[in-house]
Amino acid sequence: NSFFIVNMGIHPWLTTIATMLTTMGLERAISKGHFTSTQAPFFLAIRYGAFLSIPLILWLLAVVFLLLTLLFHNTPFSKHAYAVGGNLPAALKVGIKTKRVKYAAFLLMGVLCWLTAITYISQLSGYPPTAAYISLLDVILSVYIGMSVSKKGIISIPGALFGAVFVALLANGLGLAGVSAYWIKLAEGFLVILVILGNSLGSDEIVQLD
Repeated sequence: NSFFIVNMGIHPWLTTIATMLTTMGLERAISKGHFTSTQAPFFLAIRYGAFLSIPLILWLLAVVFLLLTLLFHNTPFSKHAYAVGGNLPAALKVGIKTKRVKYAAFLLMGVLCWLTAITYISQLSGYPPTAAYISLLDVILSVYIGMSVSKKGIISIPGALFGAVFVALLANGLGLAGVSAYWIKLAEGFLVILVILGNSLGSDEIVQLD
């Protein structure tokens, strides 16, 4: 993604969608569309392991949240990342190495996607080919809900965590109420539109971390 966006000049959204569809097609070709199960000790340890009676996955969430909060709110890299995502021409004029910042951001995103995949496989005892596609809307909704509660109206790590918890509670609540999964996704899609519209009307520009 970094190469196509930074070096080839392709729009970030188009690049992300293209590589996403490519990898999803590849995983379906390899798995033949079947659920790929695993009982490897590594994944079982993550699923059932605990420290101080707290599941390892919650410890992983806490550590990642703490590290990302420190990185994106208390370091020079955070200022550079927000500058590059919010106003690229201005970032170039003040001498920020924008290409390096973008490469670092996408590399970090890749590591986080890997950690997410590990926890997904552990929780499901395997991997269904459609898991990532089903979760895509939840990710987008989490980020924009988090941005809507931010005082500055920008994407933030605490806001993203709040959005993720909100989306999870919303989906679980509707599921327990007997609402069909199809209607839940429809409600989430409608919420995405409302949240984006609200953010657009509430500020002159939506700041994005490209």
